Amino acid sequence: MSTFELHVATEDGELFWGQALSVNVNTLAGYIDVRPQHVPLVSVIAKGDIVVRTESEEKIFAAKHGIIDVRPEKVIILLHNGD
Repeated sequence: MSTFELHVATEDGELFWGQALSVNVNTLAGYIDVRPQHVPLVSVIAKGDIVVRTESEEKIFAAKHGIIDVRPEKVIILLHNGD
């Protein structure tokens, strides 16, 4: 299966860094499911769960707000979970 490089970080450090099959994120426009070769975009992350799927597991992170930067081979998620 095709994967992409994913980085999920907060101001306190990295939550996930590795290869992912998909990541599901709540944005201001609703949930998006990012997969390999997704169209590039930058969006604001709204409150909700971030679901990361890898070849071996599924990880769930809570998000209050942040940003997602999607590129064809790499996705970066920066979260701010403070007030």
